[in-house]
Formats: sequence, C-alpha cells, structure tokens
Amino acid sequence: MARRSGQPLTRGSPEVYFGSFLFSFPLRPAGLLTTFTINVIVVISSIANIFLCIMSPILCSVLCHASAGWIADPVTDELYLVNPSALLTWHQARTSCQQQYGDLLSVGQPHEHTYLSGLTASLGTLLWIGLNSLSSESGWQWSDGKPLRYLRWAPGNPSPAPGQNCAALNSNSMSRWESSACSRKLGYICRRTNSTRVPTTDPGEKLDHISKSWAEAKSVCRKDGGDLASIRSIEEQAFIISQLGYLSTDKLWIGLNDHRIPQLFEWSDESAVTFASWELGEPSHHSTLKEDCVLMRGEDGKWADDECEKQYGFICKKKATFSSGGGTAVSAGCKTGWTRHGSFCYNTGPEIKTFEEAKNACESKDSRLVDVSDRCTYENAFLTSMVGLRPEKYFWIGLSNTEQRDTFVWTNTRTVRFTHFSAGMPGQKQGCVAVMTGTSAGLWDVLSCDSQERYICKHVAEGVEPTTAPPTSARPSCPEDWVPMGNRDFCYRHYNRQENTRKTWFEARDFCKAIGGNLLSIHSKYDLSQREDYSEAWIGLNALDPNAGFVWSDGSSSSYENWNTGEPNNFKGVELCVEMLRDYTWNDFHCEAYRDWICQIRKGTNLSLRYNVTEDGWTVYNGSEYYLNTEVLAMEDARHYCQERSGDLVVINDEKERLFLWKQIHDERRNFFIGLTVDLDKTFQWMDGSPVVFAAWNEDEPSFTNNDENCVVMNPSLGFWKNVHCGQPLQSICKRSSGSPANTTLAPTAAPKGGCAPDWKAFQGKCYKLVGDIASDKKPWAEARTYCINQGGNLVSILNKKEQAFLTARMIDVSADMWIGLSSLNDWWRFLWTDGKAVKFENWGHSQPNTLGFVRFHKCIFACFSDFSVCSKYYNTQAVPSTTAFSNSYQKFGNSSFRVVAEKLSWEQAHQRCKEDSAQLASIPDPMAQAFIQLKTLKHGSLWIGLNSNKTEGYFKWIDNWKFQYTNWGEDEPKSDSPCVLMDTEGKWKTEPCNNTYSFVCKHSSGPIPTDPPMHPGTCPESTLYRTWLPFRDHCYSFEGSTYDKWGEAVVQCMQIGGSLVSIMDPAENEFISSHLSFLYQDSYKFWIGLYKNHRGKNQWLWHDGSVVDYTNWNVDQPHANHHCAFIDPMSSKWSSYRCIQYGHRICKVRKGKRSDGNNVFPFEAELTSANSLNIKNTTIFCRHNE
Repeated sequence: MARRSGQPLTRGSPEVYFGSFLFSFPLRPAGLLTTFTINVIVVISSIANIFLCIMSPILCSVLCHASAGWIADPVTDELYLVNPSALLTWHQARTSCQQQYGDLLSVGQPHEHTYLSGLTASLGTLLWIGLNSLSSESGWQWSDGKPLRYLRWAPGNPSPAPGQNCAALNSNSMSRWESSACSRKLGYICRRTNSTRVPTTDPGEKLDHISKSWAEAKSVCRKDGGDLASIRSIEEQAFIISQLGYLSTDKLWIGLNDHRIPQLFEWSDESAVTFASWELGEPSHHSTLKEDCVLMRGEDGKWADDECEKQYGFICKKKATFSSGGGTAVSAGCKTGWTRHGSFCYNTGPEIKTFEEAKNACESKDSRLVDVSDRCTYENAFLTSMVGLRPEKYFWIGLSNTEQRDTFVWTNTRTVRFTHFSAGMPGQKQGCVAVMTGTSAGLWDVLSCDSQERYICKHVAEGVEPTTAPPTSARPSCPEDWVPMGNRDFCYRHYNRQENTRKTWFEARDFCKAIGGNLLSIHSKYDLSQREDYSEAWIGLNALDPNAGFVWSDGSSSSYENWNTGEPNNFKGVELCVEMLRDYTWNDFHCEAYRDWICQIRKGTNLSLRYNVTEDGWTVYNGSEYYLNTEVLAMEDARHYCQERSGDLVVINDEKERLFLWKQIHDERRNFFIGLTVDLDKTFQWMDGSPVVFAAWNEDEPSFTNNDENCVVMNPSLGFWKNVHCGQPLQSICKRSSGSPANTTLAPTAAPKGGCAPDWKAFQGKCYKLVGDIASDKKPWAEARTYCINQGGNLVSILNKKEQAFLTARMIDVSADMWIGLSSLNDWWRFLWTDGKAVKFENWGHSQPNTLGFVRFHKCIFACFSDFSVCSKYYNTQAVPSTTAFSNSYQKFGNSSFRVVAEKLSWEQAHQRCKEDSAQLASIPDPMAQAFIQLKTLKHGSLWIGLNSNKTEGYFKWIDNWKFQYTNWGEDEPKSDSPCVLMDTEGKWKTEPCNNTYSFVCKHSSGPIPTDPPMHPGTCPESTLYRTWLPFRDHCYSFEGSTYDKWGEAVVQCMQIGGSLVSIMDPAENEFISSHLSFLYQDSYKFWIGLYKNHRGKNQWLWHDGSVVDYTNWNVDQPHANHHCAFIDPMSSKWSSYRCIQYGHRICKVRKGKRSDGNNVFPFEAELTSANSLNIKNTTIFCRHNE
C-alpha cells in the first residue's frame, strides 16, 4: 500500500506518492496484460500533470519497445498501427487502440488520407476507423475528439439505413469511407498523437439576426474588424449558446466552409480547426446542392452544411478588448464575484470539499449547490463555459442518488429533467455527481460523496419575480391501443410482433420517431401502470456514444434506473442498447438483435396526420399529389396506371418526402414500386428524367444478385429502397402535380420505325436472332443471356400469342429446343422475364412448370431443353426496314408447302379449290405448322382448315389422312352441332357451320403421310377375383362398379394399377364401353371418364392420358360451363360434365403389351422397373378444382 508523504495537501501544491505497486501494462496483441511489481515515485503537480519515476529495468525494457508495430508518418510524426487480420467490432477495436495509448484513426487533412491510402492499398479489406454517428444528439464525429473537417465518403455513403453508425476505410476503394453496422467484425487502424489541448482566449462575439447570404455575412463581420465566428472549443460553443441571446429557432452562419478545397472544411478567419459539433446526419455535403457553408441551428446549436446563397442570420467574432480600469466585474442582480445567467447567479467555491461540505457551504451563502433545470435554458452549456478550462478535474453539482440507488435527485427538488452523464455512467453507481472539465468538459461523473472537489453554487438573482405555474388544463387522452403513463403526459404502446417482423433497436427507434414519438423512456417505477405479459422489448436507453453514458433516445434525463441483477455488463463489449424484460427490469443487449419494441408519444399527438384528399383519392402534400396503387402490377403496367391518371411513378427528392411516403405505407406488407431505375453499373435515374438529388438505399443495396434487378421499390418496414426485378407484380406509388386532371388520354404508341441487321429477323417492331447452329454457340442459360446482352438485346421475352407463333414457326429450322428469357432466379414461386417485361402470356408444356409440393421449379424455361437460344432487341432506328413480298404461290415450310387463298368460300368450296391444286385443306400435325398458319391469320383473318366430321364418319380426322396427334381447340370446343373447323386469329380451332365463308389455307404434302399404327395384338393383365380386364383393339378395360370415388381419386386408383382413367377415341370405342355398362350395371349410376377441363385459363377439354380430343359424345345441353370433369351415362351412352368433387364409379384403361419372352408387360410396370423408379403407392397426387 502506498503512503502519502507529509500532511494533507490541496490541489494547489504538488502531491507525492511512493511505494510498491502491481503494475499492469497492455502488450500487443491487444488485450494481453502483463503484470510487474515495481518501485515508483508519483508526483502530481498543481496542473494535474503526472510524472512517473520508474525503478524497474524489466518495465523499462517493455516501455522502450511499446511502439513496436507502429508506423510513423515522416511528415507529421503521427503514429499509425494497422491490424487487418483482427476480427473485432468497432467498440472492441477502439478499446484495443486505447489499451495501446491511442484511439481509432481520425483523418483531418487530404495529405493524411493520401499517406493512409499508400499504407493500406495492398490489404484489400475493410478497416475500422474512429468516425461514428453513435451520439443520439450529434452527427458524425471522430472518437478521439478531433473535429470532423475533412470528408472522404465512398459513393452512396453514409447510408441512411438504421444502425449504420460506424465507419470503415475500404482499402479496395482508394481508402474511401463506408458506413456500416458497428457490430461487424473487421480489422482496424489506430492512431497515436502527442498533441495537447490548447486553451482558447476569451473571444469577442456578436450575434446578428439579420438574414444574409454567407458571403454577405462575412463581409459585414469584416467591415466591423472581425470575421464570421470560428468556434474552437466546447467552451466557446457553450458561450455562444448560453450568453449571446441564442434562440432554439435560430439559423446562423458561422465561418466554416470548404470553398478552397472541396470536402475540407476551414475557418474563414484561417484559424485552426480544433473543434466541431455537427447535427445528427451532418455534414451531408450533398454535391448536387453544393452545400459548402456551415450554419448553427436547433436547440443545441449543432452545425449543418447548406447552400451558401441562402439567407440566414450570422455570428461575428473579433479579438476582445479590455479596459485598463481593472477591478472585478459585477453582474446585475448578483453579488461581487458571482456571474449571472438568465435569472440566476453562479459562483465556484474557492476550496475543495466533500459533497455534504460543499452543500453546506453554498447554503451558508444563501444559495444552493447548482441544479440544471432543463435543456432549454442552456444552463449546462453555461456551466461548461464557466469551468471547462479550469485545471481542476471536477466541480460538485447538486445531484446524488444516496437515498435510493435507482433514483437521482437534486438537493432542492426531486424532479430531474436533464442529465449529461459521461461514458459508463451512471451504471448502478451510487454517489454524488460532479461536472467534468478539460476534454470531457460539461459531462457528469458519479463520484464517492467523500471525494474532495471544488463546487458551484447558485441562487436567484435580485429583482427576479418568482414564476407561477400556468393553470392546468384538461389533459388530452391517449389514442386507441395506447396506455397512459402514471406520472407523465405521455402514452406508450408495446408492439408485440411475430419473429419475422421484429426490429433492431435502430429500426424500432426510427419507427417510433416516424409516428411522432420515440422509444419509451422511464423515469420512475410509476410510469408503467400496466403491461401485459409480453416478451422482451426495446426501450430508448442506450450507451452508443463512446464518450457519454447511458442516455434516453428522446433526450430526457437518465435520473432513474431499474437494471436486472448484474446488469449492465456490456457482455463482450457489444451490448450497447437496452431491453425491458418481462419483470420490468432492464438488460443491456446487442443492438442488432430483433425484439418487440415500446413506443411513447405525448398525449394529444395525432398519430395519423390528416392530409387533404382529392375527389379521385390522391393525397395532397407539399404541392404534389400521391396515390398508393395497391393493385399488384409489373413496373411497366404500374407506370401506365399512373400515366393514365396524369401522373407517373413517384420521384422522391428529399428525406421529408421519403418519410411522408413511408408513413403512408408502413402498415402494408408488400414493397411499392417507385420511379427509379438502376443500371448494372449501379448508376440510377428517375424514369421521367428528373435529376437524382436524393437516395435512401437499404443496407447492401442496390444489389444485383441475378443481374436483372433494374427497378426500385420502397420497403414498408422502414421506407428504404432496394432494387428488384421489374416484372415482379407489386404495389406502386404514383405522383402528379397538384391540380392535375383526374384522367388523361395517352397518345397511342407509334409503330416502331427502323429495321434489323442482316442476321436478325424482324417481327412487329423487334428483331430476333436464333443462336446455336455452331457448336460453340450452344451455351447454358446464363451464358446465353450474357451473349444476347452483349449483342444489344436479351434472351427473348414472349409477350403474346403472335410472338409465340412467330418463334414456334422459326423452330422448323432448329434441330434442338431453345432457351428463352423466363426464369425463377428472382422468385422461387414465380417465373419472370429476364428483360423485366410483365408476364402476360404463358405457353407451358405438359406437366410444366413443376409446382408439386416440395419440388423446386426448374430455374430456366426453354421449349423444353436447350442447346439453342433466342435473342431479341428493338428495331435499330438507323437500319433500313426490309420489305416483305406476299406471294400467291405455295410457300415451303418443313416437308410441306402451304398457300393462303384470300377469297372467302364455304368449307366445301374451299376444299374443292385446294383439290384443283392437287392439294388439300391444311392439316396441322404439330405446333410448328400451327404457328406458321396462325401467322397467316394476322393478315387474312380466320382460315378454314382440313377438319370436317361429316367427311370422316362423325368424328374429327384430317381429310388428307394425316395422323391426328395435335389439337388446339378453343374454349368449349369442339361442338357437336357444327362439323367444319377453322383457325381464328388467336390460333384457336373452332367449329363453324360449313356454309359460312372464310379464307382458307391449302397444303401440299411431300413424302409419306404418317398414319395410325396397326392394332396391337398383345394380351391384357391377368384377371382376379376383384378385377376383370376386357380387351378391345389395342387396350384393356376394367369396369370398377363396386366403389365410389371423386374424379381425382379415380385418376389415382387407375394409375395405381398401371393404367389411366378411360379416354374414348371414336364411336366404336364409345359403343364398346356403353354396351358393357348397360350389360353389367343397370342402376344408371355415373362412371367417370378421363375427360376434364383445364384450369390454366384456357377452358379446354383434355384427356388425362394425353390423348387428343378428336371425338366427343356430349349429351344435350352439355357440357356445363361451371363443371370441369366428365362421366358417361350407362343408360344413354352420352357424356355429361359434372363437379369433380362428386362421387362416381370408374373405368380404367391400359395398353396391351408383350415381352420377347412371351410374358405380358404393361407400360407402368416398365416404369417401375427402370433405374428412375417411382412407387405410385407412396406418391401424393395434388388435385385442384374451382367449384
């Protein structure tokens, strides 16, 4: 234990200690403490300088090498330590630097940045620096207290996203700075400096409320022998706020500017920049607005940069002049030696005393230990200017928590409206409070009440009339779902959410502020009168500012505490925000954790601001009108919606407008399109051509996960932006000028002009190119897309049936299927065109897309697998359009030739005209021929084709005897009362009376015509006691009349025995089935057949086994429009539609088969024995109906 020599000393004389100490010294790597036992002599001088005489060769050796790893700047002699391999949070990194007698890096000059760029260029990583916006009352600041006067932000930084409060140097990006969440684990850079704080002399300053531009204000000050004010210390800042008549509504120019060197702020009087006090979110230094001059504004006189041409008041400063008369200044209403501020007089005690002794000393002078009544009187700022430069470290003020650890009170009142604790305070410490001086001037610390410190007394000035409290009026009530606080004019609400909608502390704070309140602050145990058993929730208490203690986010005092046992403990140095536990106690926790949250609002706050609304429902705000379109549309359709109503997708020009819009959408679940587009180089522009003067990207945005997210949305959770695929159906926000007409007629879209390059094919304003004839051109989907983009286009998007027909017809020359631009890369449950077009047309193949249960979609769509790809782009306006010659001769397509005859004839006349050419009315054997003829309908209208059931034994069969293996019937087709068939302009086949007249298409076939194969002689499965198989032609049939199933269940039952629910191909097969039904079952009950109407918007009748519908046998007035499944009636042999969820018997059908060894084999059994076997009994079949 050390002994103090001599008698008790005052701080006015040196203090000398000697003895043996255990000395812990931090060694690299950071955090490792080495302990030595040494003999020392400590001398504390009158100005608090400490001299340490070391009597240990071991420690001397350690100290001599303490700078190992530090690098000195040869120009400035500043020391830097770069640790790129560490993985520490921002706060942990700062602690490591402080343990090595430094701090995280601050940068104040361009040459410092240049030196650091060279020092870190090869590292290729992010490194923490000391820049942060952790104070809830200030803007960006350096952790070592250096003024923020030089800016080197990377583009898009600092991010406005919640929680992006710490800055890192990106050595991959010219050492520019990026904002980030402080909890990220990165390397870091420390800086050590030998500079000391230089006191400033008393200024002579004058405040002028006459509005002038910055240059005009500077000229006025210089004419008076001074300059715009330079503020070089916290004491000078406090002096201006507290003693020059500053008002909280003031906006006043000061001398700081960056005219000489952009982004390097300097004082106009050329004095050194030694202090800064930026407002929250400042300096923004928006380049578009040229914010090159600085003003002081707001309740605390914080600084912000602004446009120099704006008109504000200003503060002048010149050297003080002193009279030669000497003597002690006397403040009006105060005793000699006391200083007046507002209605009170203040005096510092001449000697050091304990807290109780200081209290008694003030009372003996008819005064009291000073109390700080509230923020609005700037009393703490006055005290800072009064004692901030004094050599003593502390001055007692009248605050303590000696009666109750959890509550601080003043010596003269229990009401505490303002506190200003230093780092780590109060943190459950019990004692008395003193205001600090020096670099921590104005902050409060909790000390032992027995400490010997100087003190400050306060009394009411003579002549000041006591103020009377205003008469109390009826208190307003709380909104619905909000609870009144016990002793305060506030209401609170616990937002109890599901896991996926909880918020971080930063998100919760911003949410509460956006609705007009803040996170909850608690000032007594009576504040919360009721609270249900909710889970843990964020409150406003935090210790984010590394230079201050726990503060409430609403700026209220930290005079009350209710910590849980052992808290706050700042576990692992990352617990800087506070949650309320179920038992009302508090726990410090990781700010980025997701929790419920509790907001507070003042009673009477209008939560939902009322804005004027136009007759057509648009909200009026700040000279513009806005409309939330909740219909989900792709971007191009959403924009068209806005334009039809005299507007456009919204352009957002500032933070106020963003917040206004967020308040309108924050209860929604979907994102909203805005009018911004983003290119792959991350440049962005508004669709209407407005300049981009504001951006509010969410964290890690804009991102390009799949390189096709070119549109931008506002997220309702926090109102920030992200880029998305333009084809996603989403809600949108429209904007128009006030007074715009409710509707407008858009000019018709002009036909595109121009043409295509020689190797591209033109169709309806676009150019197409098929790629893949050469082996090197066969590419995976992503590479095919890149190829098309490099050609100035993209993989093709197919927007309608006409484009589908054009591309299908082109496939006649292609030996494989082709990639198109549809994928589910952006959304597992939705396919989108990669060029951002809306999905308005689909033409899926059989059983595509694969959407059953847990099975993922195939990511890329082709027709159906692909070595080829199709690129498309819009016309080149410089190219000369090609002319298309129409010929009346036959046109070769594949192995056939076609001719369209424009003359309108009946079906029979058309048939005869084709025969005159040794041709037939066209048969359509496949989708390519279908597409080729459909393209002809675009010019000639509907065309007769070669189907006429009167010519082919009562059912539909091609008159040229081509095998009937492809159909494209229209809705509710074919009808039994019209035997002749045409193709309409949509490509659909429709039955028509044969005497109607239409143009027609003839076909001449070359080579053999494919026909139906001969009957297969195989055998049926072996019959059992429970199932009998009956043969007919090349199939076998099982009539199951003992059970009743829904149609979907009947399908599954037939599949389980290797067959399918029966399809009926012609009258003979229908007669075979009906004869057995009438013989076996005479109860006229329904038997399901495999015919059903599809659910994809086409309303086509299809056979479940994939057979074409070339024969029907509907009963009178059948099928019914609202029924989707079919049965055969045993009594009439006719078919009727029925609701699929009703019950009926079933008929199963299976194809005959024979192995080479003579044993029977059936199609489904063959599948079961293949390598990719599937057990149908363990397969779930999902059926759907719309009835």
